[in-house]
Amino acid sequence: MQTIDRPELTFGIFGVDARGRRLLVSQSQRFFGKENFDLFRAYGRKGEQPPEELKQSVDREIYAKVYEWHSAADWSAAMVQANRTVNSAHGIFFPDQEKRATMVTNIAWSDNRPSTALRILTTPTRLIGEQCKYEQGRQLGLALLCAEVMSRDENGTARAILSSINQFLESKSFIGREGDPDDYHTFSYHTPDTNRLQGLSQEYPDSVYPEGLWVKSLDFPVRKLGIRDSSREVVGSVPVLYDPREKEIEAAVIKAKERSLRATKMGSNGGAIETSPYATDQLGFRLVVMEGGRTLRDRVTSQLEDLFQSFEGFKGMRTLDRDSGSSKTDRVTFRRTYIYIEGLRNPIEMMVFSLDDWLAQEYEVGKFDPNIGMHNGPAHDLYKLEMVGSVAQYLWPSGVYGIDLEGVKKASSYDYAARLRRKQRIHPSPYLEEF
Repeated sequence: MQTIDRPELTFGIFGVDARGRRLLVSQSQRFFGKENFDLFRAYGRKGEQPPEELKQSVDREIYAKVYEWHSAADWSAAMVQANRTVNSAHGIFFPDQEKRATMVTNIAWSDNRPSTALRILTTPTRLIGEQCKYEQGRQLGLALLCAEVMSRDENGTARAILSSINQFLESKSFIGREGDPDDYHTFSYHTPDTNRLQGLSQEYPDSVYPEGLWVKSLDFPVRKLGIRDSSREVVGSVPVLYDPREKEIEAAVIKAKERSLRATKMGSNGGAIETSPYATDQLGFRLVVMEGGRTLRDRVTSQLEDLFQSFEGFKGMRTLDRDSGSSKTDRVTFRRTYIYIEGLRNPIEMMVFSLDDWLAQEYEVGKFDPNIGMHNGPAHDLYKLEMVGSVAQYLWPSGVYGIDLEGVKKASSYDYAARLRRKQRIHPSPYLEEF
């Protein structure tokens, strides 16, 4: 058997036109080896199964090669993760249409062995369904993207450092018993329909706000963060919502794919798909400063940036403005800092919000904008819908599934808008809308 070359993953491979099929064949030959590909295709044309010893030989080659490329990635786990990636995207793009664009073909026909993937890809479409073959190719491509992201775990080092950061903040910033949150309650007042935040109050009703606004009752588990002076003495405290997080692999792959599409200039092969430059925010934490607005948010951010310079293994940091990648211009502002630590290839991401901006990101839906085919508010649910929508044609191409993707995005946008308008609302009662 010949040496296996690393395939070039492009958006063109996920196309279903003649060019896409040619690209898939050429890269499958490159991935599995031309000799293997031709042998399996010969059996496929006759409608026969390749011998088990041949399949095992292909499996061993692929397992070894993928481990060589991504030493921390297991092939079978990567194939399973590819299915999870599609399911995650499906749940975002089809929130109320569970029967559409399902992936049952893959689950029913693929046992996640490389040889099975090769057998399906080399079987003529007169003998196997087009959707089955497409989904096998899609799973194969996504598995390679997932394997690259999975390999960055660095044998648990990243998670261990995130745990150390949690302990660091407990000992250096938070006041009170370790891991002991308090309840923070507030009422938020919103413009009807758009859900734009008008203000916060500890009271409901509150005469400060005019009648006709929508009101939500909100509870947050908060920690007290010490506010320090120039000598680092504690001179006060502020409640903060603290959220250490590890982004799921499927979310990282979807985001990387969308950003890669946005960054690439679509060439004759459809543009290369890269994850490394665009999946650098898998580990991190968020802080929501519950009082003091953006002024106190900025003070807390500066305080934490100074504090992390004493963290063991600290290498440096980079401060950015909010993510401006969305086509919607009305994104909320927040502070983002990448903290570089010895032993990690990717930085730890720290995001700091004011409560007003956090609530806008949670709830504000804006209005439907026909230019982008969805609502234009900054709500994070809409941001995720927009992200998946931009790569939906490479997950469920209309030529295979017969789906009006723009129509689905529009319907899903209205679905998210309705959910966020009702979420935690106490006035007017969302239950009245059911009658």
